[in-house]
Amino acid sequence: MVGAQKQSIQSPFSTRTESTLRDEAPSTKLVAYALKQRDDLTIDGLSECTLLPPRTIRYALQNLEEAELIDTEQCLTDARRKSYRWSGTNE
Repeated sequence: MVGAQKQSIQSPFSTRTESTLRDEAPSTKLVAYALKQRDDLTIDGLSECTLLPPRTIRYALQNLEEAELIDTEQCLTDARRKSYRWSGTNE
């Protein structure tokens, strides 16, 4: 491909968030991206969006909580479940 220009892909995250996510597992990055695009997702909702198993999503959510990138709330429709949201504090 002579003359083809390199296209860069724009990250949806800030530089600070990118540096936080850089060393995380790909599944954690995928869950972070899903939460950035859609708010108030449960583990089931994240599993449906990402096609990852619930155990992997729980691991990713734990990493994102430790990095203070997401907020957790009780689900309004079912008190046994939690709802996750991108916090945006590092954005």
